[in-house]
Amino acid sequence: MQQMTYTLDMFEGPLDLLLHLIEQHKLDIRDIPIALLLEQYLAALDKQGTVDPDSMSEFLMMATKLIYIKSRMLLPMEEGEEDPRAELVSMLADYLHYKELAGELGGRYEQYGRRLFVRPQEQMGQQPPELRQQPLPTLLEAYKAVFRSSLRRVPPPIESFSGIIVHKAVSVATKTFELLRGLLRKGRLRVYDVIYSQTSRSDAIAAFMAILELSARSRVGLSGEGEQMELTLKKEGQAVG
Repeated sequence: MQQMTYTLDMFEGPLDLLLHLIEQHKLDIRDIPIALLLEQYLAALDKQGTVDPDSMSEFLMMATKLIYIKSRMLLPMEEGEEDPRAELVSMLADYLHYKELAGELGGRYEQYGRRLFVRPQEQMGQQPPELRQQPLPTLLEAYKAVFRSSLRRVPPPIESFSGIIVHKAVSVATKTFELLRGLLRKGRLRVYDVIYSQTSRSDAIAAFMAILELSARSRVGLSGEGEQMELTLKKEGQAVG
């Protein structure tokens, strides 16, 4: 069985071949007749010789894309649906623009005789620094300028940050100690009173975390429901209730 491969040396890629076919058949790039373009594209591939499969992959992918666009063109378009050819038209327009720019740059390169517009590199010899005598007022002004610039890099004082952090940090360990001390003194505490007697939201959250911590360590017991739920201090070895 003879293997069919292609040579497309005259085209830089599938977009280049499509542009050639559009120009050859005088097609409108903004309103491409996909069926005709696909037919001519496949015919152009069929006329080529042999190349390696890697070089042919891009052309086959474009053929697949054209077939997909043609299949979508056969279906009725819904209201607001984008033209299936829009992406291909945009790709061809961009490719044509860059191809024209490349041709213009190539023409300029040939026109100016391939001359270089960069000055050749010069060898710079090492010269010792030249010390000059400066008057005292000039040196004083230079010192002040350096000193002023260094002052701008000094961070602002702590007082300038006052008011930014308005919530104090509350330690859960502190609230745990307060709970244990209250239980030792009163024997039992109502959870509702413990939470709502706090002076701030941070204190209330810390107190609630302290209750959870003591309960997880089986240091306190919980009894009752709702607002009547109470905390009691457990003795060592007492089972969790």
